[in-house]
Amino acid sequence: MRAEVAPVFSLVIHELATNAVKYGALSKPEGSVTIDLSGENGGILMCWRERGGPKVSPPEEKGFGETLIEQAVPHELNGRTSLQFVSSGVEADVFLPAEVFTTETDGGPALRSTAEMVTESDMEELPSTISVRDITAPAIVLEDNFIIAKEMRDQLEDFGFGDVRSFSNSAAVIEFLSEETPSFTVLDVNLNDGATSTGVALMLCDLSVPFLFVTGYRDDAPVDPSLITTQRLTKPVITSELERQLVLLIGVHRVKTK
Repeated sequence: MRAEVAPVFSLVIHELATNAVKYGALSKPEGSVTIDLSGENGGILMCWRERGGPKVSPPEEKGFGETLIEQAVPHELNGRTSLQFVSSGVEADVFLPAEVFTTETDGGPALRSTAEMVTESDMEELPSTISVRDITAPAIVLEDNFIIAKEMRDQLEDFGFGDVRSFSNSAAVIEFLSEETPSFTVLDVNLNDGATSTGVALMLCDLSVPFLFVTGYRDDAPVDPSLITTQRLTKPVITSELERQLVLLIGVHRVKTK
């Protein structure tokens, strides 16, 4: 498994195991968990089955753990996950496609680093023209890491964007751009399939859509030479720095809450 995508699978296993110990089969001495691995289309299918624990019923509200199990693998690894709360015990099927187990490298010119700490007084001195409430077009996040994508989506929603959409691969964003024009875009540079978001960035330039890069995988992220001066933030993205770039790039101020 590629090193940069292994953490999300580890999180899924950790969440399944933690829930089994706290509430599921492993909370009872007679309970057990069976894990079966089998090949499928060059990938691996993991089947998790809990038996012998308390009677299971679907939760009334979906928590972060359930969301992580169901969405992280499809979002970040282009796989699939099925989570079932059957009375005899939790059942989960997790499929990891073949590309998760391949390694690709690339090279190219490096991005300019511009990360900096921003204070509240710095934010107050920045110019702004309109409220983010006046923006109706969606904001876009291209990020293949499920946790980071959720965090940046939350940051943009907290800023005041009413419509924030996240994508895990360039093809999905390009398809979206063929039909809609976003107001602002955050692009992860290095993607799990060994590619970069350069193609999306060039398309955004043609559409005159403001965007910035984020990277945390490595500092020498390759991009087209024409994009070397594009603003870049380092993961994890500091909220105040993201907001500063929103003010500078699209001239908006956040919606303040009490």
